[in-house]
Amino acid sequence: DSKVLRRALTSLFQPDVEIDEEEIFYLHRVKDGRDIYFLVNTSWKAKDTRLRLYCEGSPQRWNPQDGSIEPIYHHKPIDGGLEMPLRLEALESTLIVMVPKGKADIVVTQANVCVEAIKKGEIIASGRPAREASINILASGEEESLSAPAGNLLPELTIDEWQLKPEDDNGLVLSDWQLQVEGEEAAGWVPVRPGIWEPQFPYERKSASYPVLLRYQARFDCQYLPKKLRLLLDGLRGSYEIRLNGKLVKGRTRRSKLDVNIRELPISDYLKKGENLLEISIRTDSPSGGLLDPARLVGDFSLQRERELPTIIEPVVEAAVGSLVNQGYPYFSGTMTYRAELQLPKEYLKDRKLVLEMNCGTDTMEVQVNGKTAGTRPWAPYRVEITSLAKTGKNRIIFKITNTVTNLLEGNALDFGLLEPVKLVAYNRYRFPT
Repeated sequence: DSKVLRRALTSLFQPDVEIDEEEIFYLHRVKDGRDIYFLVNTSWKAKDTRLRLYCEGSPQRWNPQDGSIEPIYHHKPIDGGLEMPLRLEALESTLIVMVPKGKADIVVTQANVCVEAIKKGEIIASGRPAREASINILASGEEESLSAPAGNLLPELTIDEWQLKPEDDNGLVLSDWQLQVEGEEAAGWVPVRPGIWEPQFPYERKSASYPVLLRYQARFDCQYLPKKLRLLLDGLRGSYEIRLNGKLVKGRTRRSKLDVNIRELPISDYLKKGENLLEISIRTDSPSGGLLDPARLVGDFSLQRERELPTIIEPVVEAAVGSLVNQGYPYFSGTMTYRAELQLPKEYLKDRKLVLEMNCGTDTMEVQVNGKTAGTRPWAPYRVEITSLAKTGKNRIIFKITNTVTNLLEGNALDFGLLEPVKLVAYNRYRFPT
């Protein structure tokens, strides 16, 4: 099996890298005299492993999320290289770079806390150990164990209610249509989806001549009348006209910011409360014409999908934890701003490291605390330290979450937003004299 093969190969050759976790992969390059290791967790679960690198130098961790470079203090020498613990969150990647310089005077070989700095006379670490904080160090060839009381571990604080502000338009993707074909009125209105029309028409046409007029209808409900509702038109092949509630929609189209080929048409003046009927008539000269892509409504509104018809409602401005797909924004693509206040007792600011931890799926997130940017995270792990920005009492927390255009362009309604309660975790700081 694979383990037998591995043992056989390592008995013949010096391995380049050893990783005790099958779902962590690596790429090794040498550039400008430095060994560079790119490691990635291919799993949707966090992975803890032991990493053995067979090379010389002092290790640094380069963070591709924010560009920071930090020494790796926690490692121990082995024959031909060094060994270190490595934790990668779900789908996380990192760079480890070996700096070709003399070995450090002090190396942390074992720890149940995170070693942040080794300074003259002390080692600084942070963590939440259950009992005592402990580290083992190697200095001048001698091993030594150091420990400190765990101290008071403060409870995690959570934020689960938010004020909500969309920075971009919400959308309604119209994918369910009724079609009537000129000359085939006896067949009535046939349910169709956007795409080439003729394969969806269930009857043989009396005459296959062209051009032919295709009449499309879709219905939606309005409990709220947006001031700037627009219709996005994409993939209309043939000459066309649009009616809303029986009235011909006039006005010039303009390019949408989504795509230069998508046209945008204002329709707020034609709306009414209750059921609305949208009609698109297209005269096409080929069987591949018609309404090829979904039509979309965009504007300042929220959406209810639980009713018989998709229903436009007043914008939702308060959100609970969970996907915004289920809170009025199933087809939203853009940036959503969350705002909340967090009360911090003074003990949270006493020699502690404060970290916000959140889950926003696979989207991009920016964090602001008290008016200043704390960090941007383009991918998991969504974790940002806010120690230097936090204060005793009321703290203003802002998250800006940006998803892809998939929800609006393809109508997929993929989950987005703050999917779990946001946690503020207070890590105790420890100082070990050396």
